Amino acid sequence: MRALFVVIPALLLAACGSESDDQAQTASGPCAELASILDARAERTPFRSLRGAPVLQNDEPVPDAWQMSTSFDENVECTVNVMRAFMGGETDVFTLSCPLYEASGALEKERREQDARMIFDLMRSNLDACLVPDWRAKEITENPDFEIYHRLVYEPTQNENESFAFKLDPIYLELTYTPFIRERTGASGWQVKLQFQKQAPSR
Repeated sequence: MRALFVVIPALLLAACGSESDDQAQTASGPCAELASILDARAERTPFRSLRGAPVLQNDEPVPDAWQMSTSFDENVECTVNVMRAFMGGETDVFTLSCPLYEASGALEKERREQDARMIFDLMRSNLDACLVPDWRAKEITENPDFEIYHRLVYEPTQNENESFAFKLDPIYLELTYTPFIRERTGASGWQVKLQFQKQAPSR
């Protein structure tokens, strides 16, 4: 089991701080951390400034995958990735992905569900406090691939002037549970993930 609870105290400040703390939080707190990620998302090459060391697999660099140069917490291993010519199209997809909670298997389902939902709810409060009203959220609670599925999608209220054949979610927070092996990650059990995404024409 990989449970990343340490991320919560720092990121919860925006949701729990008093009104008198608002300016300080905007300047140096978790909202500033999210603002820096949104700034990086808007770069000509999205998230380029957040690229750290290459992700390694069998001691070899994984193409177009980097560890995040800075992170919410040392225990949260965020990664920057590029998927070029996504789905064979003319779009490159840039992502910043942060796994906030992972608990493999179906044992202790109820206790682990409480842990996963706590992290999901706290992160949701934090995102709402930092992003609204410039971003709006919508909820998706059904997915045939999962026994339990809860996805929050955040979209900017101002049009980003993008014209692609398909549209990816700009920001999403996702809680999932399945007793079966996931198709992409190969892990069963509980997961909570925060992901930022940006599309750009392929070069």
